[in-house]
This record gives sequence, structure tokens and C-alpha cells, in this order.
Amino acid sequence: MIIEDNLTALINRIRSGDQAAIAELLASNKAEAKAAIRWRLSTGNRVRRLVDSSDLLLSILFRLYEEESQSTVENGAYYLKRIAGNHVVDHGRRLRTKKRDVHRESPWGVNLHDAADPSPPPLEMVIQKERLEAFLKALSPSELVITERRIAGEGWEAIADGTGVKADTVRKQFSRTLKMLQSSFLET
Repeated sequence: MIIEDNLTALINRIRSGDQAAIAELLASNKAEAKAAIRWRLSTGNRVRRLVDSSDLLLSILFRLYEEESQSTVENGAYYLKRIAGNHVVDHGRRLRTKKRDVHRESPWGVNLHDAADPSPPPLEMVIQKERLEAFLKALSPSELVITERRIAGEGWEAIADGTGVKADTVRKQFSRTLKMLQSSFLET
């Protein structure tokens, strides 16, 4: 009973914000505290093989210190068992959530689907560049001028004024050029 009273007093000191009480509890009542936690980690509990009672004890003590409650605890062993039970249940829920979310998240906090470069491989890029160069060489001089000016961002009217052709004719010629480009890239 004296050990339990000492444990209760230490828990109350920790809850009031006394850091020295944590070290004192770990030095003098660590076995009793771990026994209270192991009691909650019974043999049928699946979390037991994944969590050590020492890890839970430190986590619980940290939670007690953060809590800084002004109310007092009457029975330290019961209080530790209750908090350990809640902590074990919470830890089990987190593990199940992680298992369920394994496809959405990686352990490094990076979405693995976004890790790969979305651009095509270098060889594919070289092939596309060579095709585009060959296509541009095959264009007539007027088609090449219209295409270059349109890519530069000029409007249909400005291109028509520069080439001496109607805007509709420029637009149709450019759309034919785009269709030829699409068909040449879709062939292979």
C-alpha cells in the first residue's frame, strides 16, 4: 500500500507539472508502472507484439506531464492502468489506420505516385524532337512562317497582315499543319 501511495503521489506531482517527479517515478516505481501497462497488454492483445511496455510508459508519462491537471488522482495504479488501456487502444487504432492507409501514404511522408518524374523518358524525348525537326523541314516556307509566328503567340490578324493572306486562310492552313503533325506523331 505504501508503494501505491508513493505512485499516486508521483502521478499527482507529474500532473501538476513537476519534471523531477518523472525521473523519480522512473527510478523508484518503474517496475510497478510497467506492470500496470503489461496488465493492459494482455496475451490476447495484438498490439503487445508491436509495442514495448517501456515505450508506452514514456509516452504515458509525457502525456501526463502535458496534461497538467489541477485535480488529484486517488489510486495511482488504477489510474496508470486506465491510461495504459486508453493508450494501447489508441496505438492499436493508429496501427490499423496505417495498415489501411498503406496505399495512400509512404513511411517517408511522400506520396510515391508523385515521386516519379511524369515526363517521358530521355530516349522518347529525343525521338520526339527528331520527328518534330523532320516535320518542320518538310513544311513549305509559308506553313513554316505561320507555324513559327503562331507558336510565338501572334494572333491570326497579325499573321495575316505579315504574310499578305486573309486571317481565315491562315487559320485553315495552320489547322491543316496541326493535323499533319498529329498524324505523323500517331503513326509510330
